[in-house]
Amino acid sequence: MFGLSDKRKLGWPLKACLILLSLGLQGCAGSPLYVLVIDQNGAPVPNFKVICGSYSGGYISRGSFSDCSSKTNSKGMFYANESDSSLTLYKIDRLGYESKRVTFSLGANGWAYPNTDISTKEKPFLYHVWRGEPEALMHYDDRYRFERDGSSYSISLTSGEKYPTTFLDDIQIQFIAEQGKNLKRTDWKVIFRVKDGGLQESDDPFMYLAPKEGYQQKTIVEQRKDDAGYKNGLKKSYYLVSRSGKLYARLEMEIIPFYNDYSMIHLRYWANPNGSRNLMYDEMSRLRLSEDAYYEEGKQFLDLKKYAAAMNPLRIAAKHGDKRASTLIGHMYFRGLGVPKDNKVALEWYLDAASSPVRGASHFNDIGYFGKKKIIDEATYMLGVMYKDGIGVSKSIEEAMKWFKNSGYRGTFAVGEYYSKSKKKEDLITSYCWLRHTEYYTEPHVSDKFGKLGNAEYYQRAIDLGKAVSKKLSSEEIEVGESMKHKCGPPMIHIKIIRP
Repeated sequence: MFGLSDKRKLGWPLKACLILLSLGLQGCAGSPLYVLVIDQNGAPVPNFKVICGSYSGGYISRGSFSDCSSKTNSKGMFYANESDSSLTLYKIDRLGYESKRVTFSLGANGWAYPNTDISTKEKPFLYHVWRGEPEALMHYDDRYRFERDGSSYSISLTSGEKYPTTFLDDIQIQFIAEQGKNLKRTDWKVIFRVKDGGLQESDDPFMYLAPKEGYQQKTIVEQRKDDAGYKNGLKKSYYLVSRSGKLYARLEMEIIPFYNDYSMIHLRYWANPNGSRNLMYDEMSRLRLSEDAYYEEGKQFLDLKKYAAAMNPLRIAAKHGDKRASTLIGHMYFRGLGVPKDNKVALEWYLDAASSPVRGASHFNDIGYFGKKKIIDEATYMLGVMYKDGIGVSKSIEEAMKWFKNSGYRGTFAVGEYYSKSKKKEDLITSYCWLRHTEYYTEPHVSDKFGKLGNAEYYQRAIDLGKAVSKKLSSEEIEVGESMKHKCGPPMIHIKIIRP
């Protein structure tokens, strides 16, 4: 209803007038405001609660969200009559609908919306609302700093991160303008590029459904210093499609070309990474990037040799417990990819990756042959290499063998290869056992049965070295090695991490 109990807000005559108007009756003093509420398809919205507030002396009335509230009638019409200079419709109150704030002014001839005709019953103002199903979207609101020297930066709309790279991620941004501080009026331009998609500018107040077409891969926004209405700050709204239609977004940005000695964009966006054009945001279920997505994004940069861009999403994934990301970061420090080469730091990342417990695993799941866990074998293998050769840590064959035995076929082959150099019979039997184990778990029938686990290179190397070792053993000793080949594989327990 109208909040009739609060005498500070509306006078009793006005309240009575509003009641009569809500019932479709006339005869009140003053000029009634007529508003027709329609959805995005032009259909009237009946029985719809409208929440509004009045201005008095330039200020919104206290408690204005309940200053005047009424429902639209059966035809979607809303009536109001005010004695103040303006009236603001704040929102509609119905699940599945969105609306925008609109203010009407009361002039000598009646109510008017800025730059429009006077409201009449026959020609009411149209109050647009959006009807839809909100979705969980990725929503970010951040300020991004840019150099004005033409350097290119990319922003990922799934992580919200900015990368100093020319690689086209979701959107690439390039500022070109005069250098220096405290610049107020000079030529500038900013270039936007979108990989496998484009931008489309919009003045739609809702932007809840991205268009199917009409996108431009390259968009330029610029101002000349002698332009009329020059501003050091432009507001723009765009639809965006990226990743060949797999991601749609709506962007609201304020472009500030001169902010101290750099440029800045205040960017607010809502992204749907599921290939849907629906951009109606469900505020109660914000979609956040999983560690899987951060890992995939970082790995994509690594594959493209964009090492600086890869580090941040990989660190985020690792922080959330993705051991594959820890492994890749270890590789980057071990090889000096985008970071200074540092064996000790690499060792720490490999240890972090190997710290994931193996819970009741068989050889074909948590230990590392399948899916996400497979890359962890690389970390345990590298730990074996580093302990074996004393890289970034004191040399320890015992520790090296422990890691090798838990690192997939490369590690099991390394164990067999190490013991093959011994002259002791028990070591040679151990070598034969591990080589036969490697051979068994890399042969083609295992690849067919267990999901492409076979590896032709290590299969053949295990066969060749196994034959060489067997020549040093008697038939009885070979039989012992054969009987052990399934038992000498990786243990089914988690290795306790002892950091150097």
